[in-house]
Amino acid sequence: MGIPLSLLLFAFGAVLAFAVNADPSGLDLTAVGVIFMIVSCVGLAVTLYRDQWRRRLVEESIDHGTPPPVSLDDAILVDPTMQVEAPPHQDPIHPGAGATIATGHEAAAARGDRFRPLR
Repeated sequence: MGIPLSLLLFAFGAVLAFAVNADPSGLDLTAVGVIFMIVSCVGLAVTLYRDQWRRRLVEESIDHGTPPPVSLDDAILVDPTMQVEAPPHQDPIHPGAGATIATGHEAAAARGDRFRPLR
């Protein structure tokens, strides 16, 4: 739960607890609102503690000269020092032609187009 969601839940709980005058049978809206407010306060405290803990880890790693730890929230991990090569591109029209693809007028001539591009 992030800070914006915690604040939104707190506001929703406050509206339920203090502003709604409805009285549905079997449900106490004031209690539900207070529960939302308590849950949002706990979520805000956990979020702030987690952010402070991550900040402290990064600052300590920088002070010691080691790279910061990888965040567990990242779905894609990429090593910036790794060499990456793009796969060779094949022409879908002429599969045996190799990696070169003609562009512009050459491509139109190769396809047999009778129309010229507008200038």
